[in-house]
Amino acid sequence: MLDPELDAVAKKMASLDREAARDLIYQYEAWTDTKLARGEITREMAWDSYFGLLHECDERMMWSDRERILGKIDTKQYNPLLSKNPCVLMIARIRAAGNKSRNN
Repeated sequence: MLDPELDAVAKKMASLDREAARDLIYQYEAWTDTKLARGEITREMAWDSYFGLLHECDERMMWSDRERILGKIDTKQYNPLLSKNPCVLMIARIRAAGNKSRNN
């Protein structure tokens, strides 16, 4: 089952136009930055959050936002396919399957 808060954000995001979606991405990014800085979430939880935001940026072709957010993830340590968050696992698996089919 999806986290109810993340499910609500995903549904809201789907209904937004590009600029409203960008505003929500900025808000959620700032929320994640603050929670991480205060020690209220772990690095892995923050990376999961940023990964979800990356996915939204990719879906909407927001490349400059994507690059900024990607810079907050330690890509040598973080693997979304090993996440404990079921939402992140679902997105990671879908993306991995999509990349695999494009490479064949």
